[in-house]
Amino acid sequence: MRRLSSAKAKFLRTEHTPQMEFRIAETFQKSLENLTNQEQKIVKAKAFDIQLNISGNSNQFHRLDRAKDNNFWSVRVNSDIRIIAHKSGKSVMLTYVDHHDDAYKWAANRVIRKHPKTGAAQIIEVKESSKDTNIWGTSSATLAPDKLFAELDEEQLAAIGVPEEFVFHVQTCDESMFFELTEKLPAEASEKLIEYAAGGISEDDLVLPTPTSQDIELEDELGLNHPDARRRFALVSDEAGLHAALDFPWHKWTVFLHPEQKKFTELSYNGSARVSGSAGTGKTIVALHRAAYLHKQDPTKKILLCTFTKTLAAALQQKLEILLAKDPLALDKIDVFHLEGLASAHLKRNGQNPNIVSKTQLVNFLQRSAQSAEVTNYENGFLLSEWDNVIDDWGIETLQEYTDLSRLGRKSKLGINQRKDLWLIFEETKLLLKKRKLTTWSRIFRELNLAHDKVAQYDHVIVDEAQDISSAELSFLARHYGKKSNGLFFAGDIGQRIFRAPFSWSSLGVDVRGKSNILKVNYRTSQQIRAQADLLLPKKIKDGDNQAEDRSGTISIFRGELPRIILNDDEVSEAQIVSDWIEKQISEGIAPTEIGVFVRTEHQYKRALNAIKKSGNTGVVLNYKLDGDDSSINYGTMHLAKGLEFRSVAVIACDQDALPLHERMRLFTEKADIEEIERTERQLLYVACTRARESLLVTGVGAGSKYLYDLA
Repeated sequence: MRRLSSAKAKFLRTEHTPQMEFRIAETFQKSLENLTNQEQKIVKAKAFDIQLNISGNSNQFHRLDRAKDNNFWSVRVNSDIRIIAHKSGKSVMLTYVDHHDDAYKWAANRVIRKHPKTGAAQIIEVKESSKDTNIWGTSSATLAPDKLFAELDEEQLAAIGVPEEFVFHVQTCDESMFFELTEKLPAEASEKLIEYAAGGISEDDLVLPTPTSQDIELEDELGLNHPDARRRFALVSDEAGLHAALDFPWHKWTVFLHPEQKKFTELSYNGSARVSGSAGTGKTIVALHRAAYLHKQDPTKKILLCTFTKTLAAALQQKLEILLAKDPLALDKIDVFHLEGLASAHLKRNGQNPNIVSKTQLVNFLQRSAQSAEVTNYENGFLLSEWDNVIDDWGIETLQEYTDLSRLGRKSKLGINQRKDLWLIFEETKLLLKKRKLTTWSRIFRELNLAHDKVAQYDHVIVDEAQDISSAELSFLARHYGKKSNGLFFAGDIGQRIFRAPFSWSSLGVDVRGKSNILKVNYRTSQQIRAQADLLLPKKIKDGDNQAEDRSGTISIFRGELPRIILNDDEVSEAQIVSDWIEKQISEGIAPTEIGVFVRTEHQYKRALNAIKKSGNTGVVLNYKLDGDDSSINYGTMHLAKGLEFRSVAVIACDQDALPLHERMRLFTEKADIEEIERTERQLLYVACTRARESLLVTGVGAGSKYLYDLA
């Protein structure tokens, strides 16, 4: 009989028992993403093999003799791929996976240990260093004077989980050094430091909390039961749990709630409140978790989670199902609608089927009315804008109302005689609509009454992408839900407003002043992409109530590659650049469905599809159901990109006439209207660029859009 090595014998005898806990470390999930799709499949198969046969796979484990942590073992996946596992007590944890040499190199200088102050298990990269030399080999005397954390002492840093050997490096680093340091620090320490740098927490918050009786009861030798550790090292108890853990890396940031965001989900107030922040700061995540929190507080309450388009509602539904996968009863109590869908459902229950006027019909009616009234000195674009944003949106029914209106959100000044002329046009347009039994969504929301509709009685309403809500929709929500305790909760970013003109919320009885919170930490988009995209917008933006939102100080928790901005001589050259970029993404393990290609209008779809096909892939146009197949690359307009997220994004066809869109600009002559279009077009590019998590490519032909020169 073949004799086992003493190490393997010990493993069989003392550790690998049926009672052992099986865990997946966050570092394993991240390293798994870096492998090719085929490599990921065989690694996942091996992980299932280990977990399902945890008491009978000792021959798969080989101790790493040269590792600083003698609890690290390797597991052979194939001739080249190795999993690094950590075994301590009754715990087996998959910590890393890579090609043979790189996997061993990762394990050689890392240890897993309990932090002496916080009590949480941490993976630490251990290197020989001293207080005279920082981790980059630079003399401390040459460090930049602009140190981010010089005021924090060793006790404060220890309280948030900074390992002792990194305290000096944290105290002496500047911003550029810090982003290298965050990759070496335990994640909970990095995130606290990022929040401190962004002004989200003070020195007083950097205090070690007093352990509760529950904390003491759960305390273990390695610190794996600590709350911070449980977020980094997932305990997997069954096959379904392992499926979720292995698929988690991509879905994680679409539903992951950071503890510092949790307080915003648990707000309690009368009436309305709002959470805002730039793209990627987790507004939608807060909205989703608030719905889950309110349900948990009282499962009998009905909750509405809503937004303003079908596509966004479908995205919310998908994320909610991921978040509440283990709580189907909660899914039954939380309805997801886009607002027009909510109104349609109510009307259908009452036997009504309104006929909504199309944009083409409306323009035609305005033109005919102008000719009939012999008022021809206004451009079609101005008439349509005035109708949409003033007359229809605010429900103006008489000349007196129009004369008295302050035209909230409209910069163009109109005297009494101008308004009298314009009213002739709008009054005739109203008659044409009535004659043809047509209506508008604004009119429907102004007249909608859900008082006797039991199905539509909600205790809490949460609105995502609230920056693009119309005044008629907001007035409807305020009437029905605004006075309830925790009645209305809004999540949005006024820097991403691309559909609606600004207006005063407080004038409609929705006052969020003093009940607004700004998220400053970006968990979704890399520092490089976020910083580049932020160049498109001012640092401070005001809402319709003249409240300024300061966007400065936002910071991302991870780094990525620099965005590429390329102008091409012709469309053929552009297609080649985009094709090469797509091939590179896929070669690095990005799945086709994790790639998005966006253009300004549907007329440019051919350019997007040509580039996708040139790369050897198939493309599918985004639709509101978000049901594209996993083998195809998504493409669509920049407007369709709103609220969606991809690992890699290409924003193409950003030509001179495309951004700002020439067809839209030529409809207007007044300076104020042109400025409004310029603002929304610039914010539209910002929205498209910030859909990317890790990789961003922006292209155009010829001179390109003038916005690209601000972005570069």
